[in-house]
Amino acid sequence: MTAVAHDPVLAENDATLTNNLRSLDVHHPQTAQHIRDARVSDTMLVASGRDGATTFTWTDDAGVTQWLGRTSMPTISIPALLETFQPGLGNVLLHPFGHGLEARLLLDRTLRHQAIFIVDADAAAVRVTLSLTDLHDGFDTGRLHVFTGERAWEEFEAFLIENPGYLSPDRVLARPWFGRTDVHELTNRLSAIAMRVSNARAAQSAPTPNTLDLLILSNVASPRTLDAAANIRTAAAALGWACDALVPDSPARMESNYVQRCIDAANPGTTMIIDTAPDRMNYRLPPGPRVMFLTTDVDIETQQAADLFACVDSNNRRDALLRAGWAADHVFVVPPAASLHATTHAARRGHRIALIGNRPDPSPEAAGLNLQSHQHIWRVVGELLRADGLPNAADLLARTEKKLGVRLESEHVRAGLIQRIEMHLLPNAAHDAAVAALAGEGIEVAACGTGWNAIPMCTPDDIGLAIITWPDRDAVCRALDLLAMGIPVAAAAEMPWPPDFDTSLVFTFATPDELAPVATDFVKNPSAALERANRARAHVIAQHTWLTRLRDLANALRLSTRAPL
Repeated sequence: MTAVAHDPVLAENDATLTNNLRSLDVHHPQTAQHIRDARVSDTMLVASGRDGATTFTWTDDAGVTQWLGRTSMPTISIPALLETFQPGLGNVLLHPFGHGLEARLLLDRTLRHQAIFIVDADAAAVRVTLSLTDLHDGFDTGRLHVFTGERAWEEFEAFLIENPGYLSPDRVLARPWFGRTDVHELTNRLSAIAMRVSNARAAQSAPTPNTLDLLILSNVASPRTLDAAANIRTAAAALGWACDALVPDSPARMESNYVQRCIDAANPGTTMIIDTAPDRMNYRLPPGPRVMFLTTDVDIETQQAADLFACVDSNNRRDALLRAGWAADHVFVVPPAASLHATTHAARRGHRIALIGNRPDPSPEAAGLNLQSHQHIWRVVGELLRADGLPNAADLLARTEKKLGVRLESEHVRAGLIQRIEMHLLPNAAHDAAVAALAGEGIEVAACGTGWNAIPMCTPDDIGLAIITWPDRDAVCRALDLLAMGIPVAAAAEMPWPPDFDTSLVFTFATPDELAPVATDFVKNPSAALERANRARAHVIAQHTWLTRLRDLANALRLSTRAPL
């Protein structure tokens, strides 16, 4: 691999540029070479923006000082610009590249199946930007693509033709200096490119036919859905099955005609559809057995057919389908399981006590409440929760109604508020109560999840004892993964473990006050917890992985696979 030519003005940032170019060498070697060949202006200087951010300036041909990305306050103006930008669910174009913070924030704020395309003919400017912002993760996941040099637009178009699973960008981040002419020219250029790409793709030959044992499909982009698809696909591979997954986890296979071609070429023994119904896929599905795999409550109107089966993760969801008219021998319970990655990763098992779980945004807007009356109810619910602890969501809402002297007439609205309280408010209250109880005993904690601010973060390898305070399906999955890695787990007593899980292998607590002694005992005698964790790891690996779940399901359904179970 060609080394990065040292540039004095970028000297302090050579490591960042090298890291980016290392990824571009793999995914966009032509772009990488354009950047290596570029030389920055002799007037280029490292500068501090008016908001303290590191940036660059140079003097243009007219003698005017220019700022990278045309802003002297990148950490203030760029986030403000993106606050008003709606990326939608498709792909985004950046033209020009800018400061680099734009791409970083877009990667963080868009979904796994969305790509950001950067077209900027000024390779020197791109070189400077990539020396300032590390974006290699975007390149490596196929979510970020850079095209530069004199033929940047042509190379962008060629990429779309050569990668027919990518959607053409349908949103452009408008810059403050864009005039009407700029917008018009850019719109026409993109429209022309999209037309040529569409024509070129229509002339391409169909994908090579496959003979799959299992084809996994979904049009749902939730993390739970995508994790289930990844876990099932990994387990299928471990069983020796030929398997593919067409789910919105990557921008590389999102274009609908391309996806349909892949489905037509799959010829699977069984098709598994995750978190949606076959008639909601909007694709022509293969013949043969179909399995509707549900990890959450989905409003399913699809009636049972002879070749359609349903898998749910609890008896309650199974009972709901039976009440809807499904036959008992067509509905199966597949409890949560540990990922195969966790079973192959023996954690170092550090000494930190960690709270496991995400802290949801507690604002009414994040919960999807827009009416002022609903937002007022929400705030009062939060006040009662902070004052009185952890009642269930229905009781909390009833007490709020009584305090306000109101009554929600719509059961639909009531159910929606209860669900939002359970998702957004109760987990945070459980976390806060646990932190307070442990702090009362002088025990410091770390956290593993999203949304934490005041508590330091850690990784599984740092954890000596994992505490799970909020009992739901996602928490079970996390707990099983941790146990599979050999990490001791303390969990809320209401945790919905799989039916045959040996709960004696974990520590349990019903209240925050019961949690403190568990943590204290661990601090005093960690070896006892580790001995229990070793037994738990063996139990989970033997009985509660996606490998065992998929094998059991195949046996129950008598799925026709071309590989032995």
